[in-house]
Amino acid sequence: MLLSNKVCNHLFKKIPHAKYDENSIYKHKPGFLMIFFFSALFSSSFSGMVYIAAFFIQGGQIAKDIFSASAAPIEHITEEAYKSLVVNIPYATVLIALLIAVTWLLSFFTNMLRYAGFELRRDKHIIEIESGSITPRKFRINLRKVNYIDLRQNLIMKLFRVMSVNIKCSGYGTNSRKNMPVLMPVQTKKQVESNLGKVVKTDISFSEGFKPELKSFWQYIWLSVIISVGIVPITYILGEIFDKFRNLTLFVAIMAEIPSIWYVIINLAALTTSRIIIEDDNIQVKYAKGFVFHTVIGSREHFIKLGIHQTPFQKTSGICTVSFYFHGETTEVHSVKAIRTSDVLAMNNILFGSNKKVEPTDFS
Repeated sequence: MLLSNKVCNHLFKKIPHAKYDENSIYKHKPGFLMIFFFSALFSSSFSGMVYIAAFFIQGGQIAKDIFSASAAPIEHITEEAYKSLVVNIPYATVLIALLIAVTWLLSFFTNMLRYAGFELRRDKHIIEIESGSITPRKFRINLRKVNYIDLRQNLIMKLFRVMSVNIKCSGYGTNSRKNMPVLMPVQTKKQVESNLGKVVKTDISFSEGFKPELKSFWQYIWLSVIISVGIVPITYILGEIFDKFRNLTLFVAIMAEIPSIWYVIINLAALTTSRIIIEDDNIQVKYAKGFVFHTVIGSREHFIKLGIHQTPFQKTSGICTVSFYFHGETTEVHSVKAIRTSDVLAMNNILFGSNKKVEPTDFS
């Protein structure tokens, strides 16, 4: 809804807000370097490749015309850069690389503008968030309506022991392209340990909890290994069929192999770091989805369902995949694979007070 500043100011006066004075329980304003770091890590370097892939998959004259028109200015620059290269790199390779670099930069600067001036304040009942330079945004969130916390890391962030603190609640961060549900853009592990309880009245636990069975590592890496190994024969076959494009095929294979191997490493890390912790009123689920590590922290009040799934292969090994569901605008599944069935029985007893035999089904 488009409203005048006068009407907006009147509405904001009617809505509870976090106080600016000494009554504020917690304030957080990350520095420029933290925003820069956050924008660099969460900018999409694959959007250019996705765009090109969509063009080749969908085809059609319309897509071809759009691609030609958008690539024309870049093509001229690429051609000039290509002439100055000593190494014999395929021309199409340079064009693709430039497109990926340009899309990453656009995404990076968009994030910088969106999260510039980020500030968080919290009093007894309200979390207030402000961000954005060109388009300022203000959010006032009822603390009791926060469904759960999601601490996110990619592999590089995990190595440097930093994370992004996100929240799940109605109306905030519903459009991932424009608004990520960010509570604190970048925090070190020590800062999260110290500050999380001040912001959302919950703390991160470092208990051992229920962990995946390490000997079932294939449950975690099978897909990434198949993708990584499968690239080699596919590249060879394509090179034999399209001999003129052998160099380009090799380049695309290398570019595909790098994230594939990266994906294998992430899944191995997920095997050793994933776990489920149930302490008092809190449920904590650590897992990896895609290239991102998640630590979800929710209360039993917002927990709605426990899913237990077991394939025939898992049954022979005595393990299950356990999925947790919490309240939210959209259904999101938080799953940990290769959990022992004895641990699942213990979890079921803690959550539902039942010692009965657990079958692979859903509990709610």
